[in-house]
Amino acid sequence: MTAEIIDQLWEVSKRAFQAGKPELADQINKIIFANNPGFKVYAELAKLLERTGQYKSAADALRRAIKIDPGSFDAWYQLGFYMYYHADPKDALECFGQATKLLPGNADARMGLAMAQMILGDLKNGLANFETRFKVLGQRQNRAYVLENQPRWDGKPTDKRVLIFCEQGNGDAIQFARYHRFVRAIAPNTVVWSTPPLIELLRRHEPIFEGGKDGNPVGTFDAWVPNVSLPLVLNMASYEQVPPTPYLTASPELVQRWAARLKPSPRLKVGLVWQGSATNSRDRHRSFPPERFKPLAELPVDLYSLQVPTKKDQVYGFCDNIAAEIQSFDDTAAIIAQLDLVLSVDTAVAHLAGALGKPVWILLNQHGEWRWLRERDDTPWYASARLFRQTEFDNWTGVLARVYDAVASLARQRVAKAAS
Repeated sequence: MTAEIIDQLWEVSKRAFQAGKPELADQINKIIFANNPGFKVYAELAKLLERTGQYKSAADALRRAIKIDPGSFDAWYQLGFYMYYHADPKDALECFGQATKLLPGNADARMGLAMAQMILGDLKNGLANFETRFKVLGQRQNRAYVLENQPRWDGKPTDKRVLIFCEQGNGDAIQFARYHRFVRAIAPNTVVWSTPPLIELLRRHEPIFEGGKDGNPVGTFDAWVPNVSLPLVLNMASYEQVPPTPYLTASPELVQRWAARLKPSPRLKVGLVWQGSATNSRDRHRSFPPERFKPLAELPVDLYSLQVPTKKDQVYGFCDNIAAEIQSFDDTAAIIAQLDLVLSVDTAVAHLAGALGKPVWILLNQHGEWRWLRERDDTPWYASARLFRQTEFDNWTGVLARVYDAVASLARQRVAKAAS
């Protein structure tokens, strides 16, 4: 069969696949694959399979494409992406490594390499490669990557005004806030720029840079440093050097105010968060509907929704929607300070509970972000955290069953203690 006929059959197969006729596409593909198709067929097949969540088959198609053309940057990069999120990060490390050899200056590939290194425990080299994020993210997000034209702080002692820029999400800002005191120790005129929801919480711990417009710092400073780069700049880039928790505290005044709002009860008080930011491209893999927490209402526990944003008139039926009254992370911190446990998907509230030193159980998809490492139920970032991981991609049933059993055990202990 000629290459021209194979290409024509492949176009028919693609149309069948896109028209929702996978059986017809499979029949055509059997003919195509029996006649040794070229690189293009396997590369395009991988993209089609990805759209329908068939990640393993997509990876297999890419491996075939690479056998035909080992010099394809795109194939190595895409395979690395699949390996990182859907298989083994060790394989992702190899794939991104090959991609960076083919195009050493490609920032996307180096970002992939960084995440693979960090999730496998190599924080130092991972953060070094992660510096390329400004070349990638600066083109995609309306954030202050224009600061790249400003002087960067080099980690040396100085009396000049240093700006710590919280460059990514609220969870990252909370996670890396533990390093701020080390900066102030050698650069005492340091100020912090953060997003508005975190300002009041951080203000009680350190000076805040007030100037800002459209998500960018505006004002006078002598040098700046991205918060995620701090472990690298401070020569603390290893998981063994992660500063301990707690390092944030709740406002005593707000704790007192929210104490009147929480139910007086001897039962276990549990906060719930089931969704991260909807703007995150992978949020559908880390979040689930609130009803998945409903079985917990069968236990002798008091459940509180910490899910923000929410509608003021939202009624969940199985939990108190206290989140409707939350104005900032300072409020959330004051509430968490009075809870016994927080159950959260991988989002900012999980980081906040950990930074406060409160018990938090973090529910992770099968291949969580680099910060949670692999195959462990604890984390060097938060001593009070326990990780519950999926064993099957996008399947929360097993995770929630284990969480239910663990909460039930705690609730029974609380009841027994109250009765004794």
